[in-house]
Amino acid sequence: MKNILKSLSVLAIIVMMGVLFHHKYIDEFPSHIHAWAQCDRYALALGFIDNGFCLLKPQTMVYNHQFPGHWTLTSETTVTAVDCPIYDYNVALLMKLFGNTSPWVFRLYVLLYSFLGLFFLYKLAFLMTTSVPRSLFVLVFAATSPVYVYYQNGFLPTVPSLSNAIVGLYFYCLYLRNHAKLNYRMGVLFLTIAALARTTFAIPLIAVMCIESLRLLRKEVKLGHQLVPAGISALLILSYFFYNGYLRKHYGSIFLNEPTPPHDIAEAKDIVRNVFENWFFQYFSLIHYALLSVLLILAVGFVVARRSRLRYEQTLFGILTLAYSFGCFIFTLLMLQQFRYHDYYFLDSFFIPVLLLLIFLFSLLPAWKRMAMGIGQSVALGLVAVPLIVQPVHSQEERRTVNMWDKAHPTSKNYEGAAAFMDSLGIPRSSKILVLDAVAPNMPFLLRRGLPLWRLVLKI
Repeated sequence: MKNILKSLSVLAIIVMMGVLFHHKYIDEFPSHIHAWAQCDRYALALGFIDNGFCLLKPQTMVYNHQFPGHWTLTSETTVTAVDCPIYDYNVALLMKLFGNTSPWVFRLYVLLYSFLGLFFLYKLAFLMTTSVPRSLFVLVFAATSPVYVYYQNGFLPTVPSLSNAIVGLYFYCLYLRNHAKLNYRMGVLFLTIAALARTTFAIPLIAVMCIESLRLLRKEVKLGHQLVPAGISALLILSYFFYNGYLRKHYGSIFLNEPTPPHDIAEAKDIVRNVFENWFFQYFSLIHYALLSVLLILAVGFVVARRSRLRYEQTLFGILTLAYSFGCFIFTLLMLQQFRYHDYYFLDSFFIPVLLLLIFLFSLLPAWKRMAMGIGQSVALGLVAVPLIVQPVHSQEERRTVNMWDKAHPTSKNYEGAAAFMDSLGIPRSSKILVLDAVAPNMPFLLRRGLPLWRLVLKI
């Protein structure tokens, strides 16, 4: 009963933060930062409704694809290559169930998925630190990252895959402790789902397999028990990879599918400078960085002063963090040009390794068994959590400020009411429409669709 109450309390904290950060925006149409990418995902969900829920033929609403031809080649279909659109498909099913295609269905789905990831992040932290205050702090640290909060109820597959990756890592770390085969299989399952929907999340799966290979060489595990889950995972990921190649060859794609490394060192330096100027304090706030720095100093100082030796599970957790970080570094080199323009690439890459580092550092600090010290720790962590929770409320508002460079927001305003206007002219909804200079290609067509699904059904 005590554990159930503890879990419910953690869930309550997660939900309260979610409501605080997102109650104003839960039905907001994507029209601010990266509205383009978010409209594309929204269109994918609606495309499954239009194609009779055929998962193998993902489609949006545009006939000319970005790849190949950079929008200059027309197609007979709106089918597009894309990483396995599991989440968009599930959203389409929910829209059908609710009879409503409004943005809140998609946003709520992603938000609830984020709650799952944050809850298992707490469980992962508690598994390694056995401290409720420290685990709650890790939870709040992650849940108040400005870039995470912005996409926490968005349309991109990043947050659901991030959540699946955290769940998978929790079960894998639990397996390292209790050696239960079911936990290993559950870990591989969730990591596989994360990688299928967002290729970047193959990195933690590969990191886990590297550790298992190391343990195999040390004869700590048997090949047979590892081989089947790993084999099925690889088969699923590779099968969809090749099928996605087939889609790209026959239909084209509106989604990036190739590396974009810098051309030379000078360009790499310029991109890194731009990333720092534009996104560094969007990844985490100054408070986040200060707290992480203080914790790093305390942990290293304690280990050096006490000459502490790591427990075996701590060593494996540290190796996992390093392997994951190295994979993200390689990914960054391959996709560096995208980091200049896309803040969510940080969530795809280094966000989880930073959280793993935070957990690792907390695990190095001694457990304060005296009641007074324990209470002091809880109070201190609680006090620093307050500004962390307050600042995303302001960052959410700032990210929705319409700036001169923001062409997506005016585009959404220009096409508001398009559905009612075109219906009044008797233009069928099945008609093809030429849209000139569409900043976010799917946006005008989403607004043309206009009415919630249940209203369309009633009208028909």
